[in-house]
Amino acid sequence: MVVTDPAVRAKLRPASYGQAQITEASHLVVFTAKNNFSEADVDAHIRHNAEVQGAPTRVAPILRAAAKNP
Repeated sequence: MVVTDPAVRAKLRPASYGQAQITEASHLVVFTAKNNFSEADVDAHIRHNAEVQGAPTRVAPILRAAAKNP
């Protein structure tokens, strides 16, 4: 995620050990990750990827089965 709002950058700075580049850099990219995810999260991710890639909807259950049985 690219953070462009100066107010948001100011809020992030204390959580970034006060690093000046959080508020002063020309671009700020923040990477996030979800640590705990449910079966519904996995299903939503697979459906989203299938949609983005233009795959038929029937592909989602196949991908889900493959994810459960690698």
